[in-house]
Amino acid sequence: MRRVRSASSAGRAACTFSCAVASTAPRPRSFFEVVPGSGTGELAGLRGTGSFTTVPGASSFPCTFRHDLG
Repeated sequence: MRRVRSASSAGRAACTFSCAVASTAPRPRSFFEVVPGSGTGELAGLRGTGSFTTVPGASSFPCTFRHDLG
């Protein structure tokens, strides 16, 4: 029997641009966090922050997400 799960949460993000060397293209770095109190269902109590840096032309990029279900 398949267990059906229902949950949601909201997040907010900020973005900065940085260049390692003056001649390189800007690499957008984004930071995000779970909006406190926004978790519902099985995500009630969820807290967390994360970040990622995009690379121009890349089809994917690594993302870090630190979280706690309190």
